[in-house]
Amino acid sequence: MSKLLFASFFTLMLVIGCDDDQPKVTVKTKPIALGIKTECVLCVGHEIDVMSDTPASEYDGKKYYFCSAHCKKAFDKDPAAAIVKNDATTQLSTQPSK
Repeated sequence: MSKLLFASFFTLMLVIGCDDDQPKVTVKTKPIALGIKTECVLCVGHEIDVMSDTPASEYDGKKYYFCSAHCKKAFDKDPAAAIVKNDATTQLSTQPSK
């Protein structure tokens, strides 16, 4: 009798599904260091130790990392312009002083 009751309950749960109103369980994990050092595309000179949760975007086959979600959002609006601006700023900042 108990096997029949269990089978009926199990079948009922498969048919109607579980209650979606139950709170979802989320597990937070610590970010993992990926061993990459780079510079934020928008904040020239801002060095980043890339972690597993570092904001990133891919553009034109290359992955770009950012110091903040704000920089990622700005980059995502117009990646080509951000890269051109970064290249120009980097060239100016690396020019030797006269």
